[in-house]
Amino acid sequence: QQSSMTITFDKPASIQEKLKSWVRATPSMDLLQSRLIEATNRRQNRISKVSRRASAHCSGVKNALIDHQAQKNTEVKAIREKASAKSDRAVFNLAAKVTKAAEDNKIVATRVDQVQKKRESAINEIQCKHEIKLQSATKRKEEHQEA
Repeated sequence: QQSSMTITFDKPASIQEKLKSWVRATPSMDLLQSRLIEATNRRQNRISKVSRRASAHCSGVKNALIDHQAQKNTEVKAIREKASAKSDRAVFNLAAKVTKAAEDNKIVATRVDQVQKKRESAINEIQCKHEIKLQSATKRKEEHQEA
């Protein structure tokens, strides 16, 4: 007998005899049942593996969506804070401009009052001098007419 590793070359006649004597093995019910169970188990394993992958993918997509939404919310919050700060600065600057304009108007009004008072006092002074000159001229005229 030769080992199973070596190849034997038989005569064609012996091959024919072997083919004639070969009987196809008929599987038993237990063997068929075990093969069906194994196939069912392989199918179930494949289905559960695909389900796990799909579940993992869905949860990954959901997490990515949640992260994206959180990022968008953060960006919106930053934009709102920036707009609010800009609005606050604009209001503050406007209030400062209005306050400065009011102070400038007070200064101008004070100067106008001072100029008007100086004019009135100058006019009063000129009127007093003029009245004194008129009185003195009238007095001289009367003195001159009496003399």
